[in-house]
Amino acid sequence: MLECRRFRIEMAQERWEKVRAKIRSKRSVKFEKGKVRPCIEKALSLPLHGDKGHMMRLGIAAEFLNKGYSVDQVVDLFRGQTDFDRDTSHKKVVDVKERYKPFKCKTIRELGFCLGDSCQKERKT
Repeated sequence: MLECRRFRIEMAQERWEKVRAKIRSKRSVKFEKGKVRPCIEKALSLPLHGDKGHMMRLGIAAEFLNKGYSVDQVVDLFRGQTDFDRDTSHKKVVDVKERYKPFKCKTIRELGFCLGDSCQKERKT
C-alpha cells in the first residue's frame, strides 16, 4: 500500500512538472521579430543563469525598454526562465529602466551571446 502511494505521488509530481514547464514556456508578451537584435531574441530563448546570464537579462530588458515596451511587458518576457519571480523581475526591470542603456555589441560578445557571422550587424564590424 505504501509503495502504491509513493507511485501515485511520483506520477502526480511528474504531471505537475510537465504542466509547470508548459506554463513557463508560454510568454504572454509577443514581440515583433526583427524589432530587436537577433542575439537578444536568441538569448531570451535560453536559460540565463550565473553572472553572464544575469547580465544578459539586464541587456535584454534594456533593449526591449528602449524599443518602447512597458515594464510589465518586459517582466513577462522572462516568464520562461526557471527561476522567474514576478516581484524580483519587476524590481530589476524598473532599475534597468532608470540606469541602463541597450548593450553594445562588444558587451554582448564578451558575455558570450553574440551570434557572430549570422548577425547582420556583426558582419559589418
